[in-house]
Amino acid sequence: MIQSEHEVLIELIRRSPSLATRLFAELGFDTPKYTSIRVETTDIAADHHHLVILLLDGDTIVLAVVVEVRLHEHEEFRDWVPCAADVWARHRRPTVLLVFAPRPTAQRLRPPLLVGHPGLTLSPLVVGPETIPVITDLQTARELPELTLLSGTAHGEHHHDVLQAIAHALKALEWPMRAAYVEHLARRLSGPSISKLDAFMTTVGSGRSIVAATGDEVKEEPESHQGVDRP
Repeated sequence: MIQSEHEVLIELIRRSPSLATRLFAELGFDTPKYTSIRVETTDIAADHHHLVILLLDGDTIVLAVVVEVRLHEHEEFRDWVPCAADVWARHRRPTVLLVFAPRPTAQRLRPPLLVGHPGLTLSPLVVGPETIPVITDLQTARELPELTLLSGTAHGEHHHDVLQAIAHALKALEWPMRAAYVEHLARRLSGPSISKLDAFMTTVGSGRSIVAATGDEVKEEPESHQGVDRP
């Protein structure tokens, strides 16, 4: 059962792990040639902030991707080095850390983490709002619902055409995931944006009102932000 905002985004990526590889080019990272992609089942995901994706060429792992989600300014990231090291030690294959931070806090996550040993640093690949595409095309929304919903988290407040795309993307999800994402958005959007999304959802027939789904009154302002796969 999805219980936190982090789990919502982790589940989107789990459903469509190619989200990671789609965004590598935007980050200037060269993805190695691979023929398949899978999500690794591991205890590293026990706190619901982590996900491990493996890219394979035949039976050989060519890249391991440790996926993290960071939504709030106050969240710690000192566990990133041991997490990446653990995955590297398990597979002894190239390993990268990919951080999804769809809020403006992404900037503070980019500096390298200095371990102390000469030459040993970890520079996270950070997916911030500027990396996530603004998806407004409805056909794209229906074909790539997970990417569209990630776009909604990053851009829904300031690009209301994205809200219409979200309404179409939600139809591709089963109800528990749809309800969890709607509740996640309700914490992120202002009252006027929630009302617009409500109207789009009603028109498209993509589920209950966002207010009915959360049991909350429409907010006037979003909360403070402080401290399956498709090729």
